[in-house]
Order: sequence, then C-alpha cells, then structure tokens
Amino acid sequence: MNNLSSSKRGIYITLGALIVLLIILVVLLNPKSSNNLQQPNQEQNQTQTNNTPCTQEVKICPDGTTITRTGPNCEFAPCPEKSVNTTEISNKPIVNIDENGFTPRELKIKAGTEVTFKNTGSQNHRPASDPHPTHTILPEFDSKKELKSGETYIFKFDKTGIWPCHDHLNPSARCTIIVE
Repeated sequence: MNNLSSSKRGIYITLGALIVLLIILVVLLNPKSSNNLQQPNQEQNQTQTNNTPCTQEVKICPDGTTITRTGPNCEFAPCPEKSVNTTEISNKPIVNIDENGFTPRELKIKAGTEVTFKNTGSQNHRPASDPHPTHTILPEFDSKKELKSGETYIFKFDKTGIWPCHDHLNPSARCTIIVE
C-alpha cells in the first residue's frame, strides 16, 4: 500500500509542476500581459524619439500676430506681451534675422513691396512662411536655402493679408508680415 501512495504522490507532484509550468507559459505568452510589462519603456521611448509633425493650427494673439505649434511637444509659443519692433509701411523694408529672431517682428507693407531678409547673425537662417515645416500659408515665400551670415533673400509680397513666418532652422523665431 505504501508503494501505491508514493506512486500517487509522484503523479500529483508531476501534475502540479505541469500546471504551474502551463500557467507561467500562458502569462508569458499572453499579449496583454507582455504589453503591460513593456508599457513604461515604450512611453519613455516615444517621448525621446517623437518626430511626429505638429498640426497646422494657428493661434492668433491679442496683438494680431500668429503663432503655430512647434517644438518636440507641438506646443504654441507664448504670445508677445506687446507689439514691439513694429515697422510701419515702408518702401524698401529690411528684416534682419539672427540668433535672437527677426527684427522687426512685425512689418506692415503695401501689396507689391519687396522685403529683404538679411542674416545679421553668425549662424545660418532660412526665412519661410508658416506653418513649420510645410510653409503652406504662403508657399512661394520660402528662401529654400540657408542664408549664411551677411546673405539676403528678397521676396515680393503681392497678396494682401497677414502672413506669419518663421526661421525654418529655428522655428521658435517668429515674424509677421502684414500686407495692405
């Protein structure tokens, strides 16, 4: 009788071990379980390598300037506190661009006026219409090449409207051209 009991005991131990092994396999091979284990790492990787383009929304600030979404989190830049560096209607306007952005930030001109964008900085710059990176608001307004220090790009604004622009190499550098 002892041999039969110990034989049954061995079968029960073997069956128990097989059941435990089967449960472990089910947990490891279940896609829901493995997603839950990997979710924190996937979120961290998405944050580090998020190269998703921003939506093409435009925010209109109280002073009339427009801002698009930029940066790794596709957030709107803050509106300017007040309209500083505004140049009234001019015949031969020059907009300087350097590492601090555009000067003036806002320019009012008449339709048909040529505006000279001059790189007064030490780094390369590339003026273009919003939104970044597609430049679809006024697609013809895009220097399409980087301006080296001292180089200029001239664009004739024929269409009336408010044309937000930016430095393609530094999208947080913003300007607005108002064509009357």
